Amino acid sequence: MARFRGEDQPVFATRTGTPLDVSNVSYRVLKPAARKLGLPWVSCHHLRHTTATLADKAGLTIGEKQKIPGHRTADISTHYTHPEIEHVRAAMEEMSGRKPN
Repeated sequence: MARFRGEDQPVFATRTGTPLDVSNVSYRVLKPAARKLGLPWVSCHHLRHTTATLADKAGLTIGEKQKIPGHRTADISTHYTHPEIEHVRAAMEEMSGRKPN
């Protein structure tokens, strides 16, 4: 039975101290809640993208963003991060000196 070995493991545990199984949590908690909200497509994978994007928006470094979901490389964390379109537009306007069409 897997047990946690240290404080640096940012995961949730069952009442017996073992890691939660993502499939069980998704089936029992996430999917029913998402369906009630009219979002049946939501999955843990979507939450990973949301977390990476919000961490980026909060100004976390790539190393900090990498540590949250436990990605092995910065490239993976970057893949999960989606830039805010309004920030991209503002940067493009500033670079070009005018508003885009």
